[in-house]
Amino acid sequence: MFKYYSALQASDGFQELVRPMYLHNDNAVAVSVEIKPYPDNEVLKPFATTSTNVLSLLDSTATSFVEAQAATAYPTTAITGNGSGAEIRTAVSEVDGEFVISAAASSTVGDNYVNGDILEFTITQDVGDPVVTYSTTVRLTVTNAVLADGGSIPFKLNVGETAPIPANEFKVLGTDDRSILAFNPLEQI
Repeated sequence: MFKYYSALQASDGFQELVRPMYLHNDNAVAVSVEIKPYPDNEVLKPFATTSTNVLSLLDSTATSFVEAQAATAYPTTAITGNGSGAEIRTAVSEVDGEFVISAAASSTVGDNYVNGDILEFTITQDVGDPVVTYSTTVRLTVTNAVLADGGSIPFKLNVGETAPIPANEFKVLGTDDRSILAFNPLEQI
């Protein structure tokens, strides 16, 4: 199976492939591309920025809060994967009579996270006099959308060269039109 792209450049954006395929450069010059590889959990990256919104990635079971809380950063622990160093800043607000996480964003980007990693952090609240400490553990699942470069990697294809890894998506870099042959050598037509 193959697909031929006759004229692509950076302004054309990412090209989504119908299945994982290898990219081949048939141009007379080297071509720079960005590849979102297959499988999509192979690129080790930090979070995109120190304010990457992760609220939608939190598990929905974290609701046992006792009062509102200003934005506070908490270190994460990797339950799966090898990533480390990220901190998540959360705020707790009252919504319809319940205290819930109303905002969550990375405050430290960390490194070596991949799509599908599960992280955990514990939100603590000191309440009352005398002070009683409440804690709630929260999990989030990392997606390529929150990682630097969206989980893509830059790659240079020399003349006649084929990328050694299959791609789910790719983008030709630069402003000159370049052709790319995407193929899967293991499939029979």
